[in-house]
Amino acid sequence: MLTIRGRRRVTASAARAAAFAAHDARKDVGRGPEGDGAHQAVVDGEVEDDPGRAQVVPGGSGPVPGAAAIDAPVSGPRGDWLLGYLGGGFTLLCFGGGVPADAVRLLAGDGIACTVVQVGGKPAAGVCSIDDSEGLAAKRYDARQGACYLLRPDQHVCARWRAFELGAVRAALARATAQVATAAKAAA
Repeated sequence: MLTIRGRRRVTASAARAAAFAAHDARKDVGRGPEGDGAHQAVVDGEVEDDPGRAQVVPGGSGPVPGAAAIDAPVSGPRGDWLLGYLGGGFTLLCFGGGVPADAVRLLAGDGIACTVVQVGGKPAAGVCSIDDSEGLAAKRYDARQGACYLLRPDQHVCARWRAFELGAVRAALARATAQVATAAKAAA
């Protein structure tokens, strides 16, 4: 960052970081307009009532979409920390199972591959299983049985759900990689 006559000059990388932060801030969770407890989110300046599109967990207090993944001690084949299992591609972090083996194969074989990391429970074939013996990962992610977090390759939360739903995960992957916009342009 350069300073010219008392004014800050923003570098290109700082401008990109600010743009990403502003985009992520637009995904804030709020209550319905009547205060009825219906959860909504703001996505690209529009209020969304559809929980699948808004990607919010009603009443949840774990990391929200756009937030950095939270590390926790775990045990498994790739080390003793959760972040060691996330990154390198899209990752679906699931707590206690709930992802069928056929869904794991479909996610791994899609055009935008997504690996599945399961914390606790009986893992399906093709899932990387880790143990959260201290319960810190579940606590930090406010995770209940079946909760899922989709994480971007940069270890930030892309979407989250209380239960696995293949269609919702695929839709979130398409939005995160601009496949929705590409499909809309091709159809037009």
